[in-house]
Amino acid sequence: MKRELSLWLMLAMLLGGSVSPVRAADPDAVSPLTSYVYLDTLAGPPSQPNVVSPLVSYLYQDSIATPPDQPNVISSLVSYLYHDSLATPPGQPNVVSPLVSYLYYDWLGDENLTFQNSPLVSYLYQVGNGSPFIIIQPYSQSVQAGSTATFGVLADGQPTLNYQWRLNGQNISGATSSTLTLNSVTAANFGGYSVVVSNPYGSVTSATASLKLLGVDTNIACYQMTTTDLPPKQPGKNNLVIVTHGWQFWEDIPIPFVAPDISWITNLCDVISNKIAGLGSSDWQVEPYAWLDKAGGGLNLNQFVRADNALHNAEDIGTKIGREIAEQGWAHVHLIGHSAGAGLIQKAAEAIYKNAPGIEVHTTFLDPFLGLDKHGLSEYGTNADWSDSYFDHDTVTGSYTEGRLPNAYNADVTWTESAPDITSIYASGYANQLYPQVLGCFAQTPLLDSHSYPHEFYQETVLGTQKSCAVSLGFSLSKEGGGWNNHASYVAGQLSSPCEECPGSPSIFNQSPLNLNPQVNLGLSPYATSPTGVTTLDLSGFSLTSGSPPPHTHLKSSTGTLSWIAVGLTITNAVNFIQFDVAFTDTNAAEGLLTVYWDTNQIGTGDERVVSPGLATHRFFLPGTVTNNVYVLGFRLDAFDDTSPSITVTNVATGFAGVTQPLTLGITLTNNTPILQLTGASNYNYLVESSTNLLDWTPTALLVNSNGTMLFPVPAATNSNAQFFRAVMP
Repeated sequence: MKRELSLWLMLAMLLGGSVSPVRAADPDAVSPLTSYVYLDTLAGPPSQPNVVSPLVSYLYQDSIATPPDQPNVISSLVSYLYHDSLATPPGQPNVVSPLVSYLYYDWLGDENLTFQNSPLVSYLYQVGNGSPFIIIQPYSQSVQAGSTATFGVLADGQPTLNYQWRLNGQNISGATSSTLTLNSVTAANFGGYSVVVSNPYGSVTSATASLKLLGVDTNIACYQMTTTDLPPKQPGKNNLVIVTHGWQFWEDIPIPFVAPDISWITNLCDVISNKIAGLGSSDWQVEPYAWLDKAGGGLNLNQFVRADNALHNAEDIGTKIGREIAEQGWAHVHLIGHSAGAGLIQKAAEAIYKNAPGIEVHTTFLDPFLGLDKHGLSEYGTNADWSDSYFDHDTVTGSYTEGRLPNAYNADVTWTESAPDITSIYASGYANQLYPQVLGCFAQTPLLDSHSYPHEFYQETVLGTQKSCAVSLGFSLSKEGGGWNNHASYVAGQLSSPCEECPGSPSIFNQSPLNLNPQVNLGLSPYATSPTGVTTLDLSGFSLTSGSPPPHTHLKSSTGTLSWIAVGLTITNAVNFIQFDVAFTDTNAAEGLLTVYWDTNQIGTGDERVVSPGLATHRFFLPGTVTNNVYVLGFRLDAFDDTSPSITVTNVATGFAGVTQPLTLGITLTNNTPILQLTGASNYNYLVESSTNLLDWTPTALLVNSNGTMLFPVPAATNSNAQFFRAVMP
């Protein structure tokens, strides 16, 4: 038994198993010496030095020749504090045990590790009732198909212990020992494993450990991106206007369902065409551009991840459209994009600048979706001769479509809507400041379709039906609207709020921090590869080369010999994206397609036909935030023409976009006044909303430049019997 336990402790340290220290259950179990500090840490220095447990006592053993006062002890991989003097009162964290601690269990028949003692260690005295408890949990792992996987658990309790292993909550026949070995693993073996340990005194269920396939499913066909070509350039036309939509609720419901209504892009084109004709110009071609088949963003349940996927698709399509525009040879191009369509017009502008820098380009962003990492803030408006952006504060997309673009003239058009909700902006309150200073006001649209308002506003500027306070914005600033030479007062980075009722209010925009973890090291991570076409690069990256399909197939799905690599990652902190650098390295004009997987979910693609040459950083978001488990990151390369594509991938890393500190909202009474207390990350802005039915939420207060904890009085009560509050980041 001693040898078995020592082996398990070593395995736990090497393989990442966890230990569950057990608190004493009997307050009368006091050692012959004195009581000491109890610390709930695993195999490391104590981290809670001032926590005194009334239920736990320690024995300090100063000599290896002197047996401990309590003879039956069991190692638990836990470090504790000890004191080298009986005069030292409990709670003085000045001495740390350099070795491991031991648990003592007080029942007859416990024969584990009798007479285990060591110099300079502390002892935890534990009175138990004999029921089972788990010392080392089974751990998650990823393995290749056909290999062997082994799960184990270390438990103790009054004999005899019984074991029953489960797969996805269902008992596995014959799996009744402390270890479970799976030979020649197949797809049927992958899932969540747990074990129930029982004896006549009770039972306990272990944590669930995942078994995942270290591989990529090559039976699923991958397809190249298909797009609609631009209409041909009409005779006598020298200038072009393109209007495109953004992410749509599409591909998300697995039942027959009516396609989204994007008729607004055609309607806007019609009114622009009519306006241009009314101004006496005949050399403009105005075209709507639809990309519905790629605008849904897939089947992910998280709408913002779907929107981010749609944005990546839009960026790929935009590169292709930009090249077509450059080939057609226009004098002036005005690109207008809404939501994720912002990515399309931005990449189109970049492709035009690269391939035909003499073309004059104007980009207009309408409530632009910035991406979950908000990369649009720094990109949108670049590579254009002039750019403008119109957005509103809405409850649908929040800060993902709000922000001052440094490379565009910006207008917050919330105040131009009919009857927006108006909220006071407060400075952060402190414990002795229950009535913080009012700094200004903030408008937010209450409409469910508010994300669409900016393109409605732009159409109003074409028709001339906007509010008089916004008459100088929108269409009138475009070349076709006659204002192209009047941009001196509309400089990039500037922000205006037409019709604002309280000018001078502070900015409310929050940044989205990116936290990047250390790079994945292939030497420390399990990985599997296809039989051919894979080369690892000094543990920091890899190269993939796929064989060409049969000639003249001209299929949109790959038919050649594909290559892949799958890496097992142990995630311990919050992660919601992966990032890597990639370059297509072939020189034969191949048409390769890189597909990236997280477990079995496709999270992104890279199409060689539209990506820029050279090394580029890609960032793909996961279906949701993950932590504390094993996951498989896969890369697959397919060939689509008569040549063999090759890629090099380096600097693979996981990361988290956003604020990790939780946001809490509480309420207290001070001098009979209800006071709300908001606690969150410092230096951010928070919006407090109220409701009487938990369905309809109204902005109540905006707190800026937070110091971590903010106090403010509850707003005046309504006629409702109940009032609810919540806090969000705008």
